[in-house]
Amino acid sequence: MKALKLLGVGSIKDNELHKNLLLALVSIKKDFKVKVVRNINEIVNHNIRSTPALIFGNQILTQGKICTSEELIELLNKI
Repeated sequence: MKALKLLGVGSIKDNELHKNLLLALVSIKKDFKVKVVRNINEIVNHNIRSTPALIFGNQILTQGKICTSEELIELLNKI
């Protein structure tokens, strides 16, 4: 199973990206596991500049913005 990490401290932006990500995953019907990371030390270890951020493996897919479910579908289909 492929794993995505959603990095954020629990802000409104983080929650909105999480909601859009779940909608995107339902739409594309791919089997991804989503791990929500709220621990600030783990977030810092990923060398991102701002949250929310979406990580696949060592690749930063997006950071600092709330992607729509359509944008996320496009990103996830490239994986």
